[in-house]
Amino acid sequence: MNKTLSSSHYLAVKKTDHVSTLEIPVLSYSHFYTVVAELLQQPGNHCTLYTAYAEDGDRIKFICYIQNDLDQEIKILSHELPTAGRKQLVSLSKDFLSMSPFENEIAKNFGIDFLYLNASNPQRS
Repeated sequence: MNKTLSSSHYLAVKKTDHVSTLEIPVLSYSHFYTVVAELLQQPGNHCTLYTAYAEDGDRIKFICYIQNDLDQEIKILSHELPTAGRKQLVSLSKDFLSMSPFENEIAKNFGIDFLYLNASNPQRS
C-alpha cells in the first residue's frame, strides 16, 4: 500500500489504496476550511467528494477528498459537528463554486446551514 501520512492535516493516498475512516485526520472546521481552501488553490487539485454521515448518533462526520490530476494522489481530511444544537458552517462554495453541489447535498440531508453561499444559492436561514 502506498499511503503515507504526509501531513497532520490530511491522509495522502493513491487512487487504488483502501483506507479506514479511523486513519483520516479529524480537524476543527476552521482548520479544515483553511486546508481545503489551500489545496483547491493548487494546480491540478479538485474535490472529487465532500460528504457527510451520521456517526454514533451524536455527531455528523464530514469527509473531503481532494484529488491531484497530475500525480493521481488523493488527500483525505475530515471534520465533525455535533448533531445537537444549531448546525452552521461557513461555505466553501463562496470561494470555490465547485463545492456547491456537495454542500447543497449535505445541507439537504443534514439540515446544515452553509453561510455565505454563492449568489446563485443564497444563504439559508
